[in-house]
Amino acid sequence: MAPLWRNTMIFIVGHHDTGKSTLARFLVDNGFLHVETGDIVRGIFRSSGTGLPFGEWAKQNGHHFDDHIIDSVNRAKDQALRENKQDVVITGNRQLEGIRQIRQSVEPLEQRKHLIVYMEADSEILFQRHQHRNDRRVQDLTIESFKRDILGYDKEMGVERIREEADLVLCNNCNILGLYSCFSSRFKAYGYQLNPPLEGQDYCPMRRK
Repeated sequence: MAPLWRNTMIFIVGHHDTGKSTLARFLVDNGFLHVETGDIVRGIFRSSGTGLPFGEWAKQNGHHFDDHIIDSVNRAKDQALRENKQDVVITGNRQLEGIRQIRQSVEPLEQRKHLIVYMEADSEILFQRHQHRNDRRVQDLTIESFKRDILGYDKEMGVERIREEADLVLCNNCNILGLYSCFSSRFKAYGYQLNPPLEGQDYCPMRRK
């Protein structure tokens, strides 16, 4: 079945370790294109020559890199059209203003609506996932410091405000099969058909590195 809302953008947002990259990887395997805005911003950060830590630099620069992100999203949208992909999935946004800017600047075809999928999970589960990720392992990290420093950073950046405008809110306290079951049933309302996850496939890109 062809998607009812062709070439929308699907924003996947939420706190650290809620499963955004996992869901994005799964959607890529189902014929979507993926734009990770964090990679774009980190590329700008590396070329800036600043001596500031990344988090502090990102806060100071606000939305100065929105044009770079919008250019990348437009290129992905054009590619999706050329290659007959399902749609464009965007991860990495932590601020509602940034999502609004992209939505206003990248029009969906035939005035169809862009989607926001907000992912959440219990903080204890987020902490356990964080500890099992090779790219984010922090020595002596405790659940208290995880909540304060990592989830607190997300909240300060404005992640929880995005929930207010989300089209779908997914509680991801489960594994990839549970996430698929929850997400695919909700996604059918938008005309998408998703294949079940491949058995044994690791859908977390960061863990595969």
